[in-house]
Amino acid sequence: MRYIYKPIFPNMYYLIQTNLGTRKCVDKSQQDIYTNNMNIGCGQSLSFPSNIQLVRTNKIRCTGTSNSVNAEVFCDFVTAVKMNII
Repeated sequence: MRYIYKPIFPNMYYLIQTNLGTRKCVDKSQQDIYTNNMNIGCGQSLSFPSNIQLVRTNKIRCTGTSNSVNAEVFCDFVTAVKMNII
């Protein structure tokens, strides 16, 4: 019997903020909507799979602050293969 891998969150992009070595997913979307200097609420901690691939690093502004912070945009493995990232 053959098993077909089906990701939990297919075709997803994840905005990950790292603080003191701990990753926190502050947003996720089925489309790559993340741009530099985007305002986003950073209070959330959403679930994300372990086999994600880095797409790029962006500067974001957390709602309620004026400082920019680095955040990384990741995508799931299936999307990375479709987009020839890996």
